Amino acid sequence: MSLTEYTICDEQRRELEEGELLNGDPDIKWVSKYDENGNVVEHAFYTHDSLTHKSISRNDKFGRVTNSRHEDGSNTFCRNTKARSSCRRVGADRKTQERWVSSYDLMGREIEKVEIQSDPRRRKDRYVYSYDIWGNRNQESHYYRADDKDESSRTFFTFDKQGKLLEKIWYDETGLRTREVYEYNTRGDLIRRTEYGADKAVVEQMTVEYQSYDANENWTTAVESRVRLQNGRATLNIRRVLHRIITYGKPSIAFAPQ
Repeated sequence: MSLTEYTICDEQRRELEEGELLNGDPDIKWVSKYDENGNVVEHAFYTHDSLTHKSISRNDKFGRVTNSRHEDGSNTFCRNTKARSSCRRVGADRKTQERWVSSYDLMGREIEKVEIQSDPRRRKDRYVYSYDIWGNRNQESHYYRADDKDESSRTFFTFDKQGKLLEKIWYDETGLRTREVYEYNTRGDLIRRTEYGADKAVVEQMTVEYQSYDANENWTTAVESRVRLQNGRATLNIRRVLHRIITYGKPSIAFAPQ
């Protein structure tokens, strides 16, 4: 299997288009447009060159969405202050599909989000976030109701000074569930991700070997290998070749040969 990834950036290095070709054929594609403040105001997602989802948004002075229109006829409306956002998504039938409220700290970072569900069995999901000294989100706590019981889960993230993810640990009501460890080369590219189960045994390992780079020191060809293990035996073994082209400046595109 050969996967070609491409990214088109503007002069500010903002991503205008990002996509994948699977064995030379269009697979998925994202297209984004920005306002003068750098906020995404239009986002479209394509599968096999067919539009799957599209939204057009307006943002306030905080950079937060005030309203957005979706291709299915639904609309999202938000009322924002510096410390809080209250949003609801209304369907084409003018019925509320979902609601959520977010709270922010003095630096404008989201620290809590409450989703009000239409499903009476769940009713409400609450997320709480915290950040490390470099501003990376290093903890996510999720409180919810399932099977008529209050449940919760916590995810912890560890980053280095450059913002590279080093470790991800997930707990639920039963205790530790998974631990992921990330390793990088001297260029800062991911070379290995190892996932451990609750018993500390390896359940999956992904490695990447980089074969070429462009003039901007971004990788262009890599070989990715992924092995899934169960009781010490491989249950899944995937190897794929990745090709990537990043086009900088004025949009133009060329695809890597297969």
